[in-house]
Amino acid sequence: MRLHPYAGLAFAILGGVLATESCSSDCPNCPGAPARVVISPNIVSVLPGDSVPLDAEVLDGAGRLLAGHPVTWELLDPAFASLRDTAHVAIVRGLAVGGARVVAARGGLADTNVVSVVTTSTFAAQVSPILRRTCALGGCHVTGGVPLDLSVADTTIRRILTEPGNKYTTPGDTAPHTGQLLTRLRGDTTPARLIMPPQGRLDSVAPADYHLISRWIVQGAAP
Repeated sequence: MRLHPYAGLAFAILGGVLATESCSSDCPNCPGAPARVVISPNIVSVLPGDSVPLDAEVLDGAGRLLAGHPVTWELLDPAFASLRDTAHVAIVRGLAVGGARVVAARGGLADTNVVSVVTTSTFAAQVSPILRRTCALGGCHVTGGVPLDLSVADTTIRRILTEPGNKYTTPGDTAPHTGQLLTRLRGDTTPARLIMPPQGRLDSVAPADYHLISRWIVQGAAP
């Protein structure tokens, strides 16, 4: 029996449709049920009197972000901080030196983070986490970054930022904003493309982070 010249094409199309329907019924990319709550950033410090935002995301079992699942925030250590709940975002204000535990919960799922309220600032505990979560975004300052590569060890980054005669910082400088590090983070630079991070300068978007870096420089840029 001879088949019509287009019969093979018809069978191929039909097979493709059936295969597509089979895949779509499985819905491999559809979001699943809430599986965990994650607070970010996971390492955060704040000076007394400053405020820092915490964000909470609800994820399914595959790590996909789920929309429409607001969380409830709770502060476990009110002696050290205060908390203002705005659904997915909590504004934590430092009050006294110590660790303030913050909990984000949704339907039996929860995550806990500790906001460190500090008066001293070190590179490893305060400055490095800020730089890595803001200045490495969008491919900036990662492997091959120019001029500062944040993919290397903390000790290397700190050495570059504090070595004598460099243009970034002068450890112990009581006017730390004169160095290029804070000049760029504050946005006092021309041309505007030199403002860092590109998504918004730290003295307006995250003033608490800016203040911690400034305190680190004034106190001698400790490791």
